[in-house]
Amino acid sequence: MSRQLVSVFSLIIISFFVQCKEKEEKSFNDVLLESIGLSFASSTGRCAINSSNNASYFSKGTSPAGSLVVVDRIDARLPTAGSVEIYYPKTGTGPFPIITLFPGGNVHGSFYSRYAARIAADGYVVWIPSQCVPFFTQYFLKPSSAAGNEVLAYAKQLQTDSTSALFGKLNTDSMAYLGHSLGGVTAIYALNGICQVPFCDPGTSFLSEVKVALVYGAGLTNTLDPNQIRLNSAGKATPLVFLQGALDTAFPPQNALSSYENYKSIKYLANIDGMNHYGITDVNNPFGANAERTQSTLSQEESITRLANLSILFLNAYLKSNTADLTKVNGNTTGITGVTISNSL
Repeated sequence: MSRQLVSVFSLIIISFFVQCKEKEEKSFNDVLLESIGLSFASSTGRCAINSSNNASYFSKGTSPAGSLVVVDRIDARLPTAGSVEIYYPKTGTGPFPIITLFPGGNVHGSFYSRYAARIAADGYVVWIPSQCVPFFTQYFLKPSSAAGNEVLAYAKQLQTDSTSALFGKLNTDSMAYLGHSLGGVTAIYALNGICQVPFCDPGTSFLSEVKVALVYGAGLTNTLDPNQIRLNSAGKATPLVFLQGALDTAFPPQNALSSYENYKSIKYLANIDGMNHYGITDVNNPFGANAERTQSTLSQEESITRLANLSILFLNAYLKSNTADLTKVNGNTTGITGVTISNSL
């Protein structure tokens, strides 16, 4: 097992220890076993989680909060990455850039429906895969590192399929990765073409089509070897944005800062006031996921809207060559309340 992988799992163990210290009525082993699942038998219910467990699931064929654009959804399946929800604007001819969203561990993809719909409304097609797989001694909702590769392959099929709602509307040369929590870690590995267990599903490979990645409540602190970060001919990494809720206790702000400091340019750290670890999902503490210990001071709709608006600025800047939005994120002048951006360009 590599040094980086050992370090990642060490961080997980440390986080459980911190949680145990804050909840002294439970032993370290109690907290650890509750978090990872006791056995396959005790975790089979995770594989049955779906949109029916989400009381705030986005209604397709409607407009998301903050937009008048109608967004629709296609349900499909990918070879390794599992079932996939595809959110797209019902109007417009495109070509629309392609976004792959890597869900958090044990968070079903349907819990990102409102965030995905809001981004889709701005002229993107957002794909959210979900898979339930054996992982160590349990069943686990685990983001697949091959998701981007499989999304691109399927997008190329739909682009040339005259019966598809997305026929001729996709820009298959322009992609981005979004990731939450464990999905953010997976996105960072995929972004750099790092194939390393457990972030190395069959079919995983570097994609030059990916122009930017945004991760929320996620990072590798100082455990990622900077020599593994893929650089272009100018010595720059593909832009990576660390989006961080100020009230996140699952991945605290200091972890985001160390992740940012350890990474190579081009990189951003965007701190967002009032948001906890689940500010990106339709509901706080999604069904089946580990609970966040703090409550956001924003409503769930406010959190999603604020995060989506910020994400759209970065996506517009790097996928649509929008110079006005690039100036906003580079100059920390987004106009979004409670957002502070640092960068290294």
